[in-house]
Order: sequence, then C-alpha cells, then structure tokens
Amino acid sequence: TYKPTYFTPRHLNFTSLAVDIPSLHPLMRTHVANPANEDAPQIYAIQGTGNRSVFKTIRHGLEIQEIVNTALGDFPCDNLWSLKHRSSDEYHSYLLISSVHGGKTIVLSIGDEVETIDDTSFLTKWPTVTAAQMGDDTLVQVHARGVHSILGSGAVNAWPSPANRTITAASANDRQLLLGLSSAELAFFFMGDDGVLNQLEDMPEMSGKITALSVGQTPKGQQQAKYAVVGCDDCTIRVLSIELDSPLEARSVQALSAVPTSIEVVEMVEPGSSGTVVSYVHIGLESGLYLRAIIDEVTGELGEVRTKFLGARPTRLFPVSISASQQQGILACSTKPWLGYNHPGSSIYTLTPLVAATMEAARPFNSEHLDGLCAIQGGNLLIFGIPKVDGRLSASEVALQYTPRAMTRNPWNSMWYVAQSDGNTLSQATKDDLRAKAGDAVPAEEFAELEKHIGLSRSTGHWASCIQAIDPVEAKAATSTIELADNEAALCCEVIPFASREWEVYLAVGTGQHMMPGVAPTAATEAPKGFVHIYKLTESGRQMELMHKTAFASPVYALHPFQGRLALGVGPELFVYDLGMKSLLRKSRGVVVPNQIVSIDSRGFRLVCADVSESVTYVVYKPKHNRMIGFVDDSIQRWSTTASMIDYETVAGGDKFGNLWVVRCPEQASKEADEEGIGGYIVNERSYLGGAPYRVELRSHFYTQDVPLSIQRTALVPGGQEVLFWSGLQGTIGMLVPFVSREDVEFFTQTEQLLRAEEGPATLVGRDHLMYRGYYVPVKGTVDGDLCEGFLAMGASGKAKLAGEVEREGKEVERKVLEMRTRVAF
Repeated sequence: TYKPTYFTPRHLNFTSLAVDIPSLHPLMRTHVANPANEDAPQIYAIQGTGNRSVFKTIRHGLEIQEIVNTALGDFPCDNLWSLKHRSSDEYHSYLLISSVHGGKTIVLSIGDEVETIDDTSFLTKWPTVTAAQMGDDTLVQVHARGVHSILGSGAVNAWPSPANRTITAASANDRQLLLGLSSAELAFFFMGDDGVLNQLEDMPEMSGKITALSVGQTPKGQQQAKYAVVGCDDCTIRVLSIELDSPLEARSVQALSAVPTSIEVVEMVEPGSSGTVVSYVHIGLESGLYLRAIIDEVTGELGEVRTKFLGARPTRLFPVSISASQQQGILACSTKPWLGYNHPGSSIYTLTPLVAATMEAARPFNSEHLDGLCAIQGGNLLIFGIPKVDGRLSASEVALQYTPRAMTRNPWNSMWYVAQSDGNTLSQATKDDLRAKAGDAVPAEEFAELEKHIGLSRSTGHWASCIQAIDPVEAKAATSTIELADNEAALCCEVIPFASREWEVYLAVGTGQHMMPGVAPTAATEAPKGFVHIYKLTESGRQMELMHKTAFASPVYALHPFQGRLALGVGPELFVYDLGMKSLLRKSRGVVVPNQIVSIDSRGFRLVCADVSESVTYVVYKPKHNRMIGFVDDSIQRWSTTASMIDYETVAGGDKFGNLWVVRCPEQASKEADEEGIGGYIVNERSYLGGAPYRVELRSHFYTQDVPLSIQRTALVPGGQEVLFWSGLQGTIGMLVPFVSREDVEFFTQTEQLLRAEEGPATLVGRDHLMYRGYYVPVKGTVDGDLCEGFLAMGASGKAKLAGEVEREGKEVERKVLEMRTRVAF
C-alpha cells in the first residue's frame, strides 16, 4: 500500500539573505492618484501571485531610517548647526539649535547621548544666524548683534555689529567669514594663525537688501576659497572674489525670477568626469524653485544653470555628507525635503525627495555611534540616516490573499478595492470543510502561516477568490474581505456612481463561474457563466455589503461607469445597466466587437471597447433612441490588454505582443457620430470589410518588450506636464512624453538617428535598433528616450562628435536629454 511522506517546513539554518534586489514582477495593474493629498501623486500597484501578492504604494523618494525624534520645547525652531571642537576631531561635539520665534539658542553636547548644556560659552539669549568651527580650534557664533568667537584657550572675543545695523545673513568656511548687514553692506573677516578674526576695512554696499550669501568651501591644501555668492532682494545674485589680494571684487551678476532665500557653494565631483571637482552654486528661491550652476574657476561667471520646482514653500539649502555613498550633497527643504547627490549608478546629479515630513533645516551628524543627519521638524529634533541612495523609489505594502486581477478607487476617500482570484486552488470555505471532515486539529492561524511558506492548496477545476477593501493611507491594511463561493472568480471591479441613487457610489465586481481556461466545455462539465455583484459601501467605504448579483451567459471581464449607469462587456456584447432593488436593470444592448470585450473607457456619450484580439472599436450611444452604434474600428489585429481615451478623439493602448500604440478617430467620422438623431450617415452606413464603416488612424506605435497592462494620462510631478504613464507585466513602469515644440522633435529625432549608428554603452540591444522597436509594426511617431539617454553614458570624444553633428555643445545636449525626463517625471 502507498504510504505518503510528510515533512515539516523550517527556516534556513546554514544560509542567510545577503542581497534583496527589489522587483515589481509580476505587475498586474497600476494607477496614479493622490488620495493622501501629498505634494506629488503616488503610484498604486497590485503585484505578485498567490498568497505572496501585495498592494503597493510606490513613492518617488528615498526612505529614511529614523533614529531619534524628540521634542525641543513649545516654540518652533528654524535652524541648527553641528560643530566639531577642533578641526582634527573625527566626531561632532556640539549641536546649536536656533529659534527666531523663541528668541534664543539651545546648545546640546554630542557624546554617548545628546544632552542640553546650561553652562556654556555660547550665547543663548540671541537666535543664531550661523555657527562654524574655524581655524584649528576656534568656535564662531554669529548673531544679529555681532560675532562671538570662542578660542581654543577658552578666551572669548566679541565683535559688535555697527551702530543701528544688524546682521541678516552670514556664512563661513575654515578661514573666511562673510556677513550681510541690514544696511545692505558686506563685512568680511579672515582668520590668522592665532585663531583671531581680522576684519577687512572696506564694507561695500550691495544693490538691495542681502537675503542670502555663501562662501565657498576651503579647497584641500589651500588657505582660502576664491569666491562667495551674495543674493539680494532685487532678485539678483553676485559672485564676489574673497581672495586677500582682491577682496570683495564683483566678478559676475545673475538675474533671478524671484528673491533668493538660500545659497550654498559646494564642491562636488563633476558627473561623467574622472574625479574632477567643480564648484557648484546651489540657489533656493522664495517661489520654491531650486537652481544649480557652475562657477567658472577663472572668471567667476555662472554657467550651465539647471532649475527644478520643489514645492510651494521657499527653498532652504544645507550642505550635508551622504555616508551611504561617501560624497558631499545638498539637502533642500521646501514643502518636503530633497536630497541632491551624484547617483552612484549613473554618476548623474540627481535630486530625489525624502519620504519624510517637512524639515526646517538639516546638517551632518557624526558621533561615535552614528554617522547620519540631524534635522529640525517644527519643534522636534530628528536624527536619521539614509540607508541607500542607489534607488529612486520607495514602497509600502499591504498583503493580499490571492493573485490580484483588478483594482479600483473610491473617489471620495483613500479606499481601494482589489478583485483577487487563483485558478486550480481550493477556496477558503472548501479548505475549512475538508479540514473539518478530516479532523485536522491545526489552528487556522498556524495553517495560514504554513500556506504562506509552501503556497496555497491546489485542486484542478477549483477557483479561490475574494474582494478586499484596502486602506493604504491610514490603516495600511485590509479593512474588509469577502470570500466568493460556488467556484466563482473575481475578474474585474469598478466603483460606480448611480444617478438613480443620487450619485451614491457602489462597488461592482464582475466574476466568472466554472471557468476552465484552455479547455472546451463538454456535456460532463458546466459551461462558464458570469455574474455582476453589487456591494454597498459603508463606514466611509471601509466595509462592503452585498446587495445582489445578476447572472450572465459568460464571464464578465470589463466594467465601466457611464452616464450615471454601469456599462459592461459580456462576450462581444456591450450592455448598459441601472441599479435595481433585486438585480441590475438592463437599459441598452449592442454587439460592438467580434470576440470578447476586455476593456471599456468613455468620454461623454462615446465609448471605446477593446477586443481581446481585434484592437479597439469606437461606439456612440444615442440616448433618445437607446442605441449603441460602432462606427470606427482598426485595420490591424491587436491582442488588446488595456486601452484608455487620451481625449475625445484619441485612444492609447497596449497588446499582448508588447506594443504601445495611439490611434485616432477620423475627423469626418467623429463629426457624423455626434450628429443629433439616428437619421444621419453613420447609422445607415454599411459595414466595411465585415467591420465598422470607418478605420482609425495610427498616430504612434512602439515596441516595449513587456506586456502593457495599464495606461493612464496623468501628471507625475506637481506642476508638471501630463504624460502617458504605463506599466507592464514584467514590472516595467514607463511614460510617453508628448513633445511641445517642433524644435524638440527635430533635435531628438536627429539624436536618435545618430545614436542608432553608435556602438558601445548607448546601444540598447545587440541588433538593429529600428528593427527591434518595429518588431510587430514599424515604429511610428515615437522617439526612443532610453536610447537618447544612452548619450549620457558615452565617453567625452563620443559626446563631442555627436554634439557636433547636431550643431550644439555637449553640455547643452546633456541638459536637453535630462530635462526631457526631469521636467515631467523623476
């Protein structure tokens, strides 16, 4: 007799996880939305298979590792500085926290613990303008009424500000100190070998009130920096020489679009060079803009200016050290904090937000036990680290029960609803019944944990399915779960506002029953059927209550809200239903596609139905006559997976062969479809070649090497241009950016043609690029942005050669390629 063998799963004993490479494969659906009311929208995704599936919230930003978060008092603080006791020290010794609102400075000591110091040589009765460790062992504290110097011997020197003038801005490096006075004058100090500050007699006056200034870092092996940058309220910045042989001589002037609120001059490695260090000036404006420019070492002129909008609040900048990549960077504080650094993978200067609340100020924090950053968040002191800077995205997860098939969002709150189903899998009710009959004494929690380890229980012909309500913002968990019985599988879902119920929203779920994919039904098996479940949403959408379900002849794969009713596809038929007391009430019906409707979208009374193998069909609904008329279809077979209306005339979609395409309704057909009544040409026209009277015009076609499952017109950054955002089954997320000028079209088309002929890092594939991108249909109306970004990886000679072909400078080509991405995305 057969005797089964059993084993007990256990954790690994002799191996441990070394590297976990993040991946989105398989990515079932995505949707860009902002239910959390953050600065930038988030990408919501359903990903995975079986009981390892997750609902992900993907944000553009770096995760921070919060270590200390403690309150400082009842008053808000606005700046802080971390200081070493001597220049030779490895760790910081003091932390100064300034509060203009409270009118004081808090001094903390950094050791095994961070503690407040009451007996200190620092001034605490004034808010601090800036503080620095200068020379070998001198600590300098600048306040509105003067400069307070603490020498290494313990002696204190004080320099009072001139009569009737206060200090509004200040900046210092190892040997130089520059002050901006309320009278628009500059005061310059340099430090001697004795650690005493010596003032320059000349105090030049600027053209307006000084709002920000910065002196450059002292280069290694030198005693002084060459340049300082001063910003005034007349929306200008000036580059001044601060060398002792030509102190405070103006070298260049740059006009700005708003008043500068913060300036930092930081030396960073030039991207793409072999370690060349360049002085960059980083400028934060009152309007929330961030600017970055290079200071010419010889002339002091500013060049290669790059801009980015960070948020609605004025931008403040702080130089920081990034321990994760061992480099200098900039932390920009606006409505949220942004980190500027050279990306370790691409070596390109990158500006990425941190996934954290608004910060007022931030500085490096280096102690015996921690190498990270410290920041002010309102009245709290935050000490944190940034574990990794090699990625650009961060994600939070909510576990799901089965493979997700579709998701939809409640338009009035942050709730999402996910339809999940797994084929050849035992449902929860069947498992409970079998376990009860077998007398299985294993607790349900332990059995569920076991299934997570070895997978769901399998059985041919069975389906396990459920619908879950997910709250990714507040609860960050599933708030309600409804298991489906009778061998039903949830295939699609949509939140529908019904006009007959005063626009109250209900959840509609399309299902299939007794489905056997790839197996034809026989007399011994039941033919597949379909249902539409209607759920009433209660408790602000957190709970679902079944109202009724309506049977259909075949599984339902597409649902869509349409004019206060529900549009759904059953096989080749398109239906419009209203909500009844006991079931859905059919209002209209039409056969509009040849095989099976898999996606529906609409604008006004026009619907677009995607067929499983015959591309898309435009349908117009005539409400007075209750008729649905298909008037435009495609001349190419497309095995559609997703379709979305970009505008009233245009549809973007994807197919199972990895293509993205954009098609448009002919102008004549569109006008005829919108005519009043049904006596017009479009209704009485005969079909053409077995299809609709007209054919769509192909505007764009592009092969992606992934199966697109979602496509959406949306903006990815605040204030950015709308793009076509798409995602693919293998975890690809991408976008199609519309060109706004003919000049850009000509430039990128020419750049793409030149890069196609190149060999080396720019080449995406090992064969002809044009043949690759035109695998299914010849590529049309699309420039390959991935190929164009290959320019950034080319060597200096290759860049110069290609830039000469397009009659531009190499730096200008780099800027245009980078701005095409950063202007609309990340």
